[in-house]
Amino acid sequence: MEVRKAIKERRSIRKYTDKDISQEIINELLNDAILAPSAMNSQPWSFFVIQDSQMLSELNKRIKKYLLGSLAERPYLNHYKGKFESGEFDVLYGSSTLLVICSKPGSPNAEGDCHMAAQNIMLSAKEREIGSCCLGFARMYLNTDEARQWLKIPENYTIVTPMVLGYYEENPEAPNRNPVEILFWY
Repeated sequence: MEVRKAIKERRSIRKYTDKDISQEIINELLNDAILAPSAMNSQPWSFFVIQDSQMLSELNKRIKKYLLGSLAERPYLNHYKGKFESGEFDVLYGSSTLLVICSKPGSPNAEGDCHMAAQNIMLSAKEREIGSCCLGFARMYLNTDEARQWLKIPENYTIVTPMVLGYYEENPEAPNRNPVEILFWY
């Protein structure tokens, strides 16, 4: 698949088949991730992958419980309250793979660099007809002390981009995009 085609056709996927992604393909995606540019070639990324269905189910419950408990501090999430309370809503969208990009300490632009690695993963996944969706809800929870202890995430690493991956059941149409806004052109 051509890069521009992958860029144009990639979507955030929220409905997956039950087909598992092999460890070989996950490793290929991770090897594509580490080809991303990074400030001063610091390569500040580290990864963890969860494919255990019981852990994913428990993580879904923990994320929703955490988000319900944090609505007072995050009033912008109040319109999701019903979903967080629902046993049917899955913040992981039924995916069988959670891939998380963490930043190592001491890098001058770790978060931005990790986001570029995430984009490489998403485009590489699209080429393989694998869908992806970045999860802000998961990021909020995974950076808590509770999540760090449960998953044994090193204390000085920061969760930057959790994303689910899976073979997509449906591939939605592209949403409308705002026109390019150029602030200056000297």
